[in-house]
This record gives sequence, C-alpha cells and structure tokens, in this order.
Amino acid sequence: MSVDDLRAEIANLLADRAFLLAGAIAPELAGALGAAAAAGSERVVADLLGDDERAAAAAGILLVTLAWGEGDPPDEWWHTPAGRAVARTVTADPGESVRAATAARMLGVSSQRVGDLLAKGKLELAPDQKVSLQSVFDRLGRATG
Repeated sequence: MSVDDLRAEIANLLADRAFLLAGAIAPELAGALGAAAAAGSERVVADLLGDDERAAAAAGILLVTLAWGEGDPPDEWWHTPAGRAVARTVTADPGESVRAATAARMLGVSSQRVGDLLAKGKLELAPDQKVSLQSVFDRLGRATG
C-alpha cells in the first residue's frame, strides 16, 4: 500500500461525506467543503501513520464512523489502504477470534493462505482454535507506512 493510495482513498471518503452534508444543509458550500476535505485527508493520513497512538486511534475511529456509521466494516474493507492503516490502531479484545474464511477476506487472501500463515506462525490461533483477531490486525497493520 502506498501513502498516495491511502491519501486518495481518504480524500474521496471525506469529499463524498462533505458533499452529502453540503447538499443537505447548504449546497453553496459544496466547493469549499470539497477543498477542506482534501486538506483534512492530509491530517488524517498524518495521524493514522504517525507515532501518536491516541491521534492514530482517533483518526481510525473517525474513518470507520464516516464510512460505516455504527456498523462494522465489511471484512474485505480491511485490506484496502484505509483498512490497513486503521488496523494499526485497533486492539482486539483478548481471545477475540474470527473464522479462517473471515481472516482470509480481511487479508485479501485465500483460506488456504491463512492456513499457511498459521502453520508458519505468522498468524496466531486463539484459544477457541479460530484465528486470533489481533494477529490479523497486526498483520494488516504491518503492511502500512
């Protein structure tokens, strides 16, 4: 994942939400909000990839909320540039796990590849013999920056 891809994905998300908001309350502000969205994407990327864990977590929460509201992102979103960057900021509950097929969708690989990663110790098994969700987030997060 390149930082340019991440920046573009976040700029598009912020611009889409800004235009929706402008259309609802003040259509004449659409241009200004679009420009502000581009500038805002720079700050969000800097926070996501920076060393300040609190700023990174806040930026991750902002992105997920803007994109998915109160719901969880689809599994496939996690292997997008924004999903990988947000994964750096996430801490799963201890013992939280996902099925191998879910881990595969999150990582953008096959279930067989997940099995290979488990066998090589690059993903961890949870106590329930499913894939540790934290190990999936850790693997996703290592692919950024």
